[in-house]
Amino acid sequence: MPANPIRVLVVEDSPLMSEMITRALETDPELKVIAVAREGAEAIEMVQRLKPDLVTMDINMPNVDGYAAVEQIMAYNPTPILVITASTARSDVNVSMKMLAAGALDVVEKPSRMDEESWAKKQAELVSRAKLLAQVRVVTHLRGRRKLLPTPLPLTSGVMGVDPALRPGGSKLRRGNTGALRPQADPLIRPVASLPPIQPSFPLNPLYRMVAIASSTGGPQALLSVLRDIPANFPATILIVQHIASGFTVGLAEWLDRECKLPVRVAREGQQATSGAVYLAPDDLHLLCTRNGGNYILKTDASGGETMRPAADVLFRSVADSCGPRAVGVVLTGMGRDGAEGLKQMLAAGAYTIAQDEASSIIFGMPKAAVSIGAASEVLPVDSIGQRLVGLLTLSLPRELQ
Repeated sequence: MPANPIRVLVVEDSPLMSEMITRALETDPELKVIAVAREGAEAIEMVQRLKPDLVTMDINMPNVDGYAAVEQIMAYNPTPILVITASTARSDVNVSMKMLAAGALDVVEKPSRMDEESWAKKQAELVSRAKLLAQVRVVTHLRGRRKLLPTPLPLTSGVMGVDPALRPGGSKLRRGNTGALRPQADPLIRPVASLPPIQPSFPLNPLYRMVAIASSTGGPQALLSVLRDIPANFPATILIVQHIASGFTVGLAEWLDRECKLPVRVAREGQQATSGAVYLAPDDLHLLCTRNGGNYILKTDASGGETMRPAADVLFRSVADSCGPRAVGVVLTGMGRDGAEGLKQMLAAGAYTIAQDEASSIIFGMPKAAVSIGAASEVLPVDSIGQRLVGLLTLSLPRELQ
């Protein structure tokens, strides 16, 4: 075993499942399970005392459930948390999304021994996500401090307090960087309309008709931040590729639909894209946009040589081809390079392109890749991107093109 393995706290009330998770994680010598907590209050105490590098968190537990535990951990001892749920049933997925909003980083389905192939795949996925997330910087979520702990816990010198260094929105960095570097030079910033009023007035013929967004790790929180700022009368279609474990996309769409003013749905093959609606790429399928006269038609596809499905590059390339200069592309937080090349193609086609900045990204990999190849017109903190989209949609199509 390495001299400094990744120290994992497993939070799981089932002895059998906690043993399965422990064995799955420890198939990799870089991971070491240091303790098992049987319910949320015990997990809160152990995180404060043991300072693990990563927590795997169950959802349904006695006394204090996973959601309450995540809120308290992220409020007082922010630590990377991977939610592990027993099923992709609607109720569990809905709670999983709430846990992501409270500060957990990602969600996967619990491994099971239904068959060796399924077991091997889920075990590999669990190990991969654990190793990645343990290196992620996390932030303090202050809303958990407004709620009483299930049992009083002593505050030690290791607990962060509130100070003036807190970023707007109540977040403060805790962990080191993930190898992501800030761009050395600002990308080209095109002149755009100033931030819109609270009740923006949109033109009959907006310059932009399509917004394409890519996100991965940390994406659900970032998407919520962006979409919450967009009003119900937004005159463009929004298409999203979010990298998330299979089985969770429908729940993500339902959660965003409840939390935002725009309707959010999973895209269907052949449907016409509607202005003022949000469409997510389905599980394991690419999402593409095609044009039929003055209408935009959504396509779903399982082909292609990309390493992941759905892929943001596939969506962005299709939007560049079908929408050209009447589109906006956005790359949010996430690991890897997916979306960078497609965003550059959108920019070359005349689209306006935005990358999330490093300070507000959970992982700066995808935005950094886009910035590094000159694919971003502008780099913005996540809590400004929704307002920028609204501002862009207040621009009218030039009269000679109407």
